[in-house]
Amino acid sequence: TLPRSPAEPATLSGVTPRFARRQDWPSRLAACIEAARGRRFRWGEHDCCLFACDCVSAMTGVDPAAAFRAGYRDEAGARRALRRFAGGGLAAVAARLARLHGYVEVPPAKAGRGDVVLLSGGGVGPDGLGVCVGSRALVATPTGLRAVPARFWRRAWKI
Repeated sequence: TLPRSPAEPATLSGVTPRFARRQDWPSRLAACIEAARGRRFRWGEHDCCLFACDCVSAMTGVDPAAAFRAGYRDEAGARRALRRFAGGGLAAVAARLARLHGYVEVPPAKAGRGDVVLLSGGGVGPDGLGVCVGSRALVATPTGLRAVPARFWRRAWKI
């Protein structure tokens, strides 16, 4: 089990992200998305959580999933790895990553291109992590990248 750092901030109000987007982040994000279009869904390699983290890594140069990326190969393993990392599912993982990296939570309607969103429904099952690309978020699913409308977004974080 990974310990939670006592240095993790309790609140994110007014916190500046610790890892800013690179100057060329739009082209890096586009390249990451394009590369993902041809990838097959695989737990622990290319799933919704790792796709979102891959996009963040492309934009910032920092892999937020480094602590759990190689820790699972199936859905049950993913649940265990995420529970070990954050004590819960995708919402807990996204919240812990936000605390660790200084991503600020915003209302979903305020999410912009490249921001991470937690969604439910919209053809991705009970929940998923995606990346905002305008009025939709792209999410890795077993049938490929899916564009999910904003009405299914539940939480969002500025990257």
